[in-house]
Amino acid sequence: VNAAPDVLVNAVDKYRNEKRKADFFTIRASAITDLPKPTDKQLEEYHKKHTARYTQAANRTVSAIIVNAEDVFDRIKVTDAEIQGAYDRNRSAYVKAEKRKLRQLVFTSEDDAKKAYAAMVGGKTFDTVANDIVKRKPLDLGTVTAKELPLPALAKAAFSVKEGEVAAPVKSPLGWHLIVVDKVEAQKVTPLKDVRADIERTLKRKRSGKILDQLREDADDALGADLKLAKVAEQLKLKLHQFPAIDVRGRDAEGKPIKGLPDDPRFLQIIFKQKIKDYKEVTEMKGGAFFIVQVDKISPSRVRPVKEIREQIVKDWTADARIAALKIKADAYAAKIKAGTPIKQVAAEANVNLKGSSALNRYGPTGDSEVSGALRDALYKAKKGAVVGAPGV
Repeated sequence: VNAAPDVLVNAVDKYRNEKRKADFFTIRASAITDLPKPTDKQLEEYHKKHTARYTQAANRTVSAIIVNAEDVFDRIKVTDAEIQGAYDRNRSAYVKAEKRKLRQLVFTSEDDAKKAYAAMVGGKTFDTVANDIVKRKPLDLGTVTAKELPLPALAKAAFSVKEGEVAAPVKSPLGWHLIVVDKVEAQKVTPLKDVRADIERTLKRKRSGKILDQLREDADDALGADLKLAKVAEQLKLKLHQFPAIDVRGRDAEGKPIKGLPDDPRFLQIIFKQKIKDYKEVTEMKGGAFFIVQVDKISPSRVRPVKEIREQIVKDWTADARIAALKIKADAYAAKIKAGTPIKQVAAEANVNLKGSSALNRYGPTGDSEVSGALRDALYKAKKGAVVGAPGV
């Protein structure tokens, strides 16, 4: 394989890595303050032009029984003794071990280590001994627990003295260690009262399986007896959820995500396979949870009329009108600059600050947080000295 000629490689490299700078100013949508209110005719025309935006997806009106582990917690009794026992068995999870900020000096001979230690015991500081006697910078071991130190002997020495003290020399395969304790972070124990609710929930979750199994069996029997879904919920003391409108994405009539839906794709799949009250079955989910769903009404997709969503159409029309007015204003400023008016003067007339960009990249991030990708692209398409406009950041 023949390599590309150097002249071509250099040309490509120069093109890709070229940098450009520009003087620019930004006019914001807030600068457009004199927009008129849309007329009924304008709203009707806007609505007609954007029917896709205002088309409501086909949806279903649904009744459902949805049972998760949390839904049966009130049927499970947990005693104070059981909570205390669980806390005691898992006590290590509630204990934050003591930590110490440590530094050390390592010596090859025991005598040198003892001399340095004697100097510290005699009143010299660890730093003084390191700088004046050992003439070596101490090694920072960081803030660690005893278990995080590599050798038990080092841990025992480091955690046997008080804050500010130096442990007696300790031998290791690396030599003789002198360790100073710069700071002590005491052990912290989370009291039972702070985690009681979490422990209780955990115990109830572990015990919820049998109750969920029994409820599924009872629900299946009730459906087999041809009981209505509302009656099943009443008989088993379960909540009957009502969803007035739910589409294939799990959104409501306004297009907003519906809260509380099962985290199981089969829920929506079953809804959109069913006919009205066609069939009902118990669908088991992870952890023994389950749901039963019934379609009560099927609504085809429709274009929502202006009177139903007038407020939203006014908002959308105004936003688009503001952008259009902003574009006209920006084009007028650009025309002035092209006609010879200095850009600084035009920026002053617009009551905005003129800025100089950082070196801009041709590809990837622009290189200036105030320069949009669209503006950067326009600048790279233009010749030096040209005037361009583009949507900003």
